[in-house]
Amino acid sequence: MRITGTHIYNMLRCSHAVALDLHEDRSSRRALTEVEEFVRRRGVDWEASFTADLGFPEPEYPRGEFDVGAEQTEGLLRAGVPGVCQGV
Repeated sequence: MRITGTHIYNMLRCSHAVALDLHEDRSSRRALTEVEEFVRRRGVDWEASFTADLGFPEPEYPRGEFDVGAEQTEGLLRAGVPGVCQGV
C-alpha cells in the first residue's frame, strides 16, 4: 500500500482511519458514496491540472513495486531534474 496525500490530510483529522486504511482488508470496505467519489475525483483532477504545466517526470514502475519506484525516483533526482511528480 502506498501512502498518498489523502493519508497525510486524513492523519490530521483521524489517525485511526489512516491506520485502518493501511492495514485492513480492502475487500471488506463499503463502496464510496456519490459525494465521496466526486470529492476524490475532484482532488485527482486538481492535482493533475496543477502539475501538468510543471513538466516534472514521473517514475515508471510496475504497480505495487515500490522498491523499483523508489529507485526510479532516486535516479531522476540524481539526474538533476527540477522536480518529480508522484515520486516514491
